[in-house]
Amino acid sequence: MRTNLVGAEGQFMEESYSEFLSRYQGFGSTFYADLKEKCPDVFKHLEFYTVRSVEEDSFALYTKEEISFAIQLDPLMEIICLWNHAQQIEIGHWHEHPVEVAIAYIKTEFLLESQYSDSSFASRFLRRLRLILPRFTRK
Repeated sequence: MRTNLVGAEGQFMEESYSEFLSRYQGFGSTFYADLKEKCPDVFKHLEFYTVRSVEEDSFALYTKEEISFAIQLDPLMEIICLWNHAQQIEIGHWHEHPVEVAIAYIKTEFLLESQYSDSSFASRFLRRLRLILPRFTRK
């Protein structure tokens, strides 16, 4: 099922990744390149958009099988906004590494969510724990 998370029809214009690269120089400008490196399958399924009313922002829609979510890069507010049908988060300049935080959120909240039928606190805790444990076990 594909859900249009981007918003109202007619306002959003599709653009290529290369068009995004030539147009966008603001906050989070390395986000998609980092996502491509760390999660190539996610990047492969992104559709990029710009919107007439806020031309400086970038939008992307991820859709694969039953999973869909949207990304907004806002250079004026200095935020990376991520959302799907159930949740939304704004990650911004107040984080030391906002791009890394946003990619980790995609992995834990949007991608792993579909692998678990149990959305209890315990299963959410275990999903997050799997992502942070490697940081503490590296030599």
